[in-house]
Amino acid sequence: MTVPRLLPEIEAAALAGFRRWRDFQRARRLGLFPRPDVELPDGPRWSETCLKAWIDGRNPDAASSREEAIVGRIEREAAKALQRQGAAGR
Repeated sequence: MTVPRLLPEIEAAALAGFRRWRDFQRARRLGLFPRPDVELPDGPRWSETCLKAWIDGRNPDAASSREEAIVGRIEREAAKALQRQGAAGR
């Protein structure tokens, strides 16, 4: 019986293909990335099985378009936050 390997945040982000840490964090906050399998005192952990299933759920041809969609959603969220900050400062 093999014990599944649990990956910390940085390794999970790298395996999932995120190039920027802030994109990974925003994807998690927006619910576009699977929840961790385990919450340990030193941080969340994901199993390789969970991450591979999430990655395999994407069509390889659609992987770049999914990443573009995530980045686009993140950018729209950031623009809205800046608008709210600007409106609050008036």
